[in-house]
Amino acid sequence: MKQVSKRLLVAAMAAVGLTFTMPATPAAAINVTSCGDPTLPPRTDLAWIGTSTGNRMCFANSGEMKVSFNDVTTLHAGNNIVTFSYIVEENDKAVTFTVRKGEEQTLSFGFHARVNTVRICGGAIDCPL
Repeated sequence: MKQVSKRLLVAAMAAVGLTFTMPATPAAAINVTSCGDPTLPPRTDLAWIGTSTGNRMCFANSGEMKVSFNDVTTLHAGNNIVTFSYIVEENDKAVTFTVRKGEEQTLSFGFHARVNTVRICGGAIDCPL
């Protein structure tokens, strides 16, 4: 019986030790979220990318996410500072562009983009501006 109690005590102490010595790692909290009713004007609080056909992909919370969204013509920051990385479909030029809080950027000359990364700063993510 003493041997079982000793083993249980050692296991409990090890578990407590791990709890105090292993810091919590920050989670990549960025996520795709609902853009709301498509028949209404777009939400202004969320970051989103929009296509020439009116489709949108919306994002919330800080972090970085790999995406694959084609035919993008509009980049919107919402209540965030957002860096978008994309390839211009017409000339294969790689672009990284930061949109400030409350601003929106439309690609010029009728160009379209393949967005591959969305980075919302805040929390553990440093803001570039």
